[in-house]
Amino acid sequence: LEFRRVLFRSQSKFSLLVHCWKAMFTKKPLKPPGWSGLTADVLMGRSFAPHFLSTMKNIFFWPYQLYAWLILMPLVLILTLLFSALTMIASVLVSPRFASRVVASGWGRLLARLTPLGVTVKGQEHAQRERSYIVVCNHQSAVDILVVYGWLKLDLKWVIKQELRQVPGLGIACEKVGHIFIDRNNPDLARQTIREALDRLGEGVGI
Repeated sequence: LEFRRVLFRSQSKFSLLVHCWKAMFTKKPLKPPGWSGLTADVLMGRSFAPHFLSTMKNIFFWPYQLYAWLILMPLVLILTLLFSALTMIASVLVSPRFASRVVASGWGRLLARLTPLGVTVKGQEHAQRERSYIVVCNHQSAVDILVVYGWLKLDLKWVIKQELRQVPGLGIACEKVGHIFIDRNNPDLARQTIREALDRLGEGVGI
């Protein structure tokens, strides 16, 4: 994308951002009525893009922190406890697969929307549900849990550190749907646990 010629007054960062944002979507030089002052050729490239994105981040950082801690985090806690209870009930009354693919999937999608998080999935048509897959995430944050649960339409059992078994509600729900708890301090036992789980799961269920 290219920022066309923009006329602006150096009154505030916000004014500059508004007009630069508009300039991204116009094919003509942007000349706001009654404006005069500096003229700049600004390209959406190495020089301006990092500054633009950094300024946007600075503007929305603190409002988002207020939203995250005062609204989002309490909702995450409440919804996780609620969906954990629903998952346990669905596992017993229907099946672990239904609890994982319907209830837990809904939990992942709902929390992702509240974050808010936009997700685009490519190549999902190549995944065959009757086959078993190993899905590996870098797990640099909790986002991959929401995305894989919410958008990857496969029956997967998560390999989880055993400490999460002690989390109220969540630990028992994970156990009921068949997720695999491992001891990260004992690699040999962890490998044995995964092998036994794979033999037990059968075809069409991945990890």
